[in-house]
Amino acid sequence: MTEKDIRRARHKAMSPPAPLLYAAFAMVALTIGLAAAWRYWLDPGEGETGVTVVSTQAFDFVPVGSEDGLEVRVMPEGRALTVVDGTLSSFLQGMVRSLDRQRRVDQVGEGAPYHVTLWSDGRLTLDDPTTDTSIPLQAYGVDNTARVYDLLTMAGAEDDSGSAPGAASPAPAAEP
Repeated sequence: MTEKDIRRARHKAMSPPAPLLYAAFAMVALTIGLAAAWRYWLDPGEGETGVTVVSTQAFDFVPVGSEDGLEVRVMPEGRALTVVDGTLSSFLQGMVRSLDRQRRVDQVGEGAPYHVTLWSDGRLTLDDPTTDTSIPLQAYGVDNTARVYDLLTMAGAEDDSGSAPGAASPAPAAEP
C-alpha cells in the first residue's frame, strides 16, 4: 500500500457518511425555503392586519414637586388632567424617560407631546410621533395598561367619528 492510498483511506475514515451530509444540506435548503415562503407569501406584514385606531390622545407628563408625582396634561390645550403618584407615576416616568432618550439619540427637540393610542384589537400603545417610536403597553402588565386606559378615557379622547372610545378596558385583551 502506497502513502497516497494510506492518506486516502485516512481521509475517508474521518469524513462523515454521505447520507448524513445529504440530510444536513436538505435541512438547510428546507429552512431557507420555508423562511422565504413565509417572508414573501405568508407574512401579513405591517398595516395589512385590519387593525385600526379607535382613539388617540396627546399627553404631556410633567414632574410635580418631589420625584413621586407626575402631572398629566391633555394636549394641545395643556389642560391639567390629573396628578398621578405611586406605581403609575413610576411606570409613566420610566416610559417617558426611554422615549426622551430616543429623542436625544435622534437629536430631536424635546417638548412635543406623547400619544396614547387605543387600537381596534384592544392594544394600547404609547407613541412618540417625533421619533416614530411606539411602546405596546400590554408588555408591562394588565394593571399598568388599565391605568393608562383610564387616563385616555378621563381625557375624553375622541375617535374619528367624534364619539368617545367605547368598549371596555383593554386589560382583558392583554391576557394571553
